[in-house]
Amino acid sequence: MRVLDPSRPSHQCDLVNWAKPLLPDKNKLRNLMDPRLEHGYPFQAASQVAELIIRCLDPQCKLRPDMEQVLGKLKEISKLEMTPKDLKAQTKYLKDAQRRRRLQ
Repeated sequence: MRVLDPSRPSHQCDLVNWAKPLLPDKNKLRNLMDPRLEHGYPFQAASQVAELIIRCLDPQCKLRPDMEQVLGKLKEISKLEMTPKDLKAQTKYLKDAQRRRRLQ
């Protein structure tokens, strides 16, 4: 998805304004994730990246993290592993996808 996409509906044209209200809500965050990932990621990592994005978008520039802080946080997040709950969600997603393919 492009940051600014005039071909999308007006309420989805600006990626930041469209996604920002969804980032703090863990249930809505799942809907933001690329379905091609097939839930194959640690959800805690996605949640922490969302929190970092929110900090980076703070209207007060003094409250935003600098790039060194962003990089440090991303390195920390990259070490997170999938939990049993993540694996269960991925398995359910893959089974549902297989079921949908058979029904087509």
